[in-house]
Amino acid sequence: MNKSKIVFVTIMYFYAFVVPIISIMNCSKWPFILGLTELNCLINYDLIRIIEEYVNGYIYMSSFHGYLPILAYILIVILITYFGTKLIGKLYEKPK
Repeated sequence: MNKSKIVFVTIMYFYAFVVPIISIMNCSKWPFILGLTELNCLINYDLIRIIEEYVNGYIYMSSFHGYLPILAYILIVILITYFGTKLIGKLYEKPK
């Protein structure tokens, strides 16, 4: 695997798995009775808060569906990464 493929795979997995986990761990929540408003956040960027809201909603939704949406998300990320590396291999292939 050449350098461009390694960089692509690292970036894809980082944005697909690490950024959502960081965004979830970023904010502490009030109890469910009071609603899901943030008490305080370590990284106070709007983009991180938006990602955190979507990821929490997705996790809550998938808990009622037997975690199949999370498995589908992981499968989609793996497929995109696999076909993306194939595409990068064709783009950077040296003509003979």
